[in-house]
Amino acid sequence: MSALLEVDGLSVTFTGRRGDVRAVDGLGYALEPGAALGIVGESGSGKSVAHLAILGLLPPSARVDARALRFEGQDLLTLPADARRRLRGRALSIVFQDPTSSLNPLLPIGLQLSEVLEVHESATRRDARRRSAAALSEVGIADPEARLDAYPHELSGGMRQRVMIAMALLLRPRLLVLDEPTTALDVTIQAQVMELLQDLRAKHGTAIAFITHSLGLVAGFADRVLVLYAGRVVEEARTADLYARPLHPYTRGLLASVPRLDGDLTRPLAAIPGAPASLTRSSAACAFAPRCALADDRCRREAPPLVEHAPAQRAACFHAGEPA
Repeated sequence: MSALLEVDGLSVTFTGRRGDVRAVDGLGYALEPGAALGIVGESGSGKSVAHLAILGLLPPSARVDARALRFEGQDLLTLPADARRRLRGRALSIVFQDPTSSLNPLLPIGLQLSEVLEVHESATRRDARRRSAAALSEVGIADPEARLDAYPHELSGGMRQRVMIAMALLLRPRLLVLDEPTTALDVTIQAQVMELLQDLRAKHGTAIAFITHSLGLVAGFADRVLVLYAGRVVEEARTADLYARPLHPYTRGLLASVPRLDGDLTRPLAAIPGAPASLTRSSAACAFAPRCALADDRCRREAPPLVEHAPAQRAACFHAGEPA
């Protein structure tokens, strides 16, 4: 099956008063139609910036480079701005982390949903309202006709996030980017949203790139997982393989920090020592070395390449799989 999205060597650089900041450094992956990819890592690891670059949503001050950045065979980097804008929302869509800041507080929900259909498909106001109500019903919002006239502040956090998901799916995009869509929700609503996304993926065959801090969330959702650290992929594997035998010390640290009901409840949660790497660091060393118990002189001199250490499982570590 040919890739829906192909990313090869994607880098994003911001220039500031203290010099260049490489927020994403050589990201690469392929996403097939209907597949779900989890992208995990700490804040500042480049997860969101990379996908804002893919969608063309970064400010002009950001420098985006890539060997290849293609969606359905189209080169996104050379695509004219108008063509990329038409593609975004129609074929590529995104659900942001905080629905409160994504929705206009001064407009009813119905107008904000209808605008998508009116702009992209020249739908009439009446048809757009009908389809907007159907979209709200599909994401589990009761009495959707009445909700169209509600303002964002009149809805709960979970309902606002469902509105954002409905808006993203109105035009049946082939690729949906989820940028930590459950962070602001309590665990019960979080579980409901994840179940909803699974149902919608199965129903429409939408490919999903799911950005999150939580390895627990992607466990039952993603087919494959990318682990990012300091703008680089440090491990890539099928989800089951990643949980069964993580190879990179950073991945093992993330997994150890997830609470487990079957673990020793008297022990404190594990924590990765130290602070996240500075993005202005030299690229001539392993970024995780200052926090890694396995690091040696070679790790402090050389940046390990991302290579296969097990079938369909790659890691960027000279000590991949070694016990700490």
